[in-house]
Amino acid sequence: MVSRMVEPVRIAHELDGMRDRIAADLLNTGSVMVHVGDLSITASEWRAIARAAARKIGRPIETVANETRAWAVLRDWPADDRERAKLDAAITNAVRSISLPTAHTIQA
Repeated sequence: MVSRMVEPVRIAHELDGMRDRIAADLLNTGSVMVHVGDLSITASEWRAIARAAARKIGRPIETVANETRAWAVLRDWPADDRERAKLDAAITNAVRSISLPTAHTIQA
């Protein structure tokens, strides 16, 4: 009888961990993207967990998926100065990574 309960408890624990990781990523970056093929659950199930993560942190969310990827995006990101600073830093880093020449792109 105990063995029948172990599997559902383990799965619930794993899903709670996934929800918590999604919530942390949403708070850190405002969005999460996963490759559907890397999931042990369906994209629809992942989207439901992402919505649960947003409810846990009290934030509005949009989720979407196609054949290869699933996304969760906070609708109110950035919501405060701390999040605006994170977004500005991410944009600056992205622009620098594509616009700064490297030794391989500079020809004498």
